[in-house]
Parts: sequence; structure tokens; C-alpha cells
Amino acid sequence: MPRRLLPIVIFSCLLAGCFASDDNDSAGDSTLTLSLTDGAIDFADQVNLEISGVELKSNSEVHTFDFDTRTINLLDLQGSQSEALFTDEVLPAGDYQWVRLKVESASIVLSVNGGEIPLTIPSADQSGFKLVSGFTLPANASADFTLELDVRKSIAVTGQMDNLSYTLRPTMRLVNNIKIGHLAGSVEGTLCDAEASMAVYAYDDHDATVGQEASDNPPVASSLVSAALDYEIGYLVTGNYTITVACIDDMDTVDVSDEDVSFIGTQNATVNANQTGSYSF
Repeated sequence: MPRRLLPIVIFSCLLAGCFASDDNDSAGDSTLTLSLTDGAIDFADQVNLEISGVELKSNSEVHTFDFDTRTINLLDLQGSQSEALFTDEVLPAGDYQWVRLKVESASIVLSVNGGEIPLTIPSADQSGFKLVSGFTLPANASADFTLELDVRKSIAVTGQMDNLSYTLRPTMRLVNNIKIGHLAGSVEGTLCDAEASMAVYAYDDHDATVGQEASDNPPVASSLVSAALDYEIGYLVTGNYTITVACIDDMDTVDVSDEDVSFIGTQNATVNANQTGSYSF
């Protein structure tokens, strides 16, 4: 080869990738911690899932993490509370298409009579609760995600009041914990009528139109107001929100679309990463 062509060949190879490089974003491994959290519900004392593992689908294969079946009461995981499903497991870095909870059974304990009732799981979900939501695990680094199962939006109730049946159709979202924060505060006890229960609803963006569940403007997240008149909405993606107190007058219904809800004290809020913003009513 003539000597004068060598620099041109080398430069062309650099452009075309003739030489191996370690700067591939999908090369190497990642370590993943995956946790579970929940939203609020007002007609049950417990919502129990028996979980036996987790599956994650990468571009090339399904990665399975099985563990001894454990019962998790989702209502213990409200606000900023969560439970780790696994910690620092090694996985190939790169893009993933979905995550599936391997759920063996589910049940609900109602506030009215304290009886434990099986939750029917539709046939499409009997192999597990699958969330098709792409995410990326970084090469040679750690990732920390939380899977939120919104019980309030997931339980469907049918039948008459003396013969109700309960179906669990999971509504889930996956959040990257480095990009989330929480909202918390107190609520003045006289905002709602004495017989009403209170919740705090959060909606995307400032000055959003507020509405109840199953409306054209449902909240993205919510928290019941506790007996101590405080609330906490956890695992919100950083950004702007509208929050409001919901006065729920009909506590005899378990169908959120039948609730008589009025809204008081609507205000704007901002969620910053790894912080809990304080907003009171």
C-alpha cells in the first residue's frame, strides 16, 4: 500500500468503526433494584397479593427472578412507602420492553365486615401482571426503579350491594427513582362536612382541570387524608402538578364512579427529584 494512503485509510476506518470500541451504551452489565408501591383506597383494610417472582424482557431474552412466595398488603405501601422485590440483581445493560409480576393469587379485606374475599384475576393476567413500558438499564452502573400498582384504579366492583364481586385489573406504571419526588402536607379538618372522607388528588401540569376518578379529568395519583389530617402522595415524576382536596360524601359505595365528590383548595405544586414538597390546605 502506498504510504501516502495510510492516513486516509485510518481516518476512514475511524469513521466507519473498523476498530473495536468499549464505548457501546449496551455493553457490560447493570445492577437493578426493583420495588413495589401503591395508591390509596378507602373501602378496604387490606389488598393482598401473593407474589413469587419478577420477569423482565430485554431485546434478546426474558430474565426471571423467582423467590419464595410472599404476601404483600398493598395498603401498607402508600405514600413514599415501598417494598423491594429484589435488590442489586445483575442484568445485561440495554433496552427492556416489559416487566411482569408473577402473581399467584389476590384477595381483599373489606372495611365493612372484615371478611377476606378473593379478587378475581382476568385470564389475560393470570400468568402475571404485565406492564409494557420501555426502560433502559445503564452500562456499568446501578438502576433503581419502582413499580406502582394503583389499587384505586385497578379494582372493579360488580353486582348488587348484598352480592358484590371484585376483579383486579392491574393499572401500573414504572418510575425511575432518580426522577421522582413526593408531595405531603396537612389538611384543615373543617374543609369538608363532618361525615365526608377526605383525599388529596394530583393532576398533571399547573392549572389543570380537576375531576374525580372515571371522569374525563381523572387524577394521576391520590392520597387519603389520615385521621391526623395529613397526606402524602409518593413517586410522582418530577414536574408541575395541580393538587386539590376531594371531599367524598358517599362512603357506602365501592364504585369510585358513583362517589359524590367536591373539590376545595385547588393549588399548583411542583415536584423536585428526591425531595418531598410541602403543600397544605
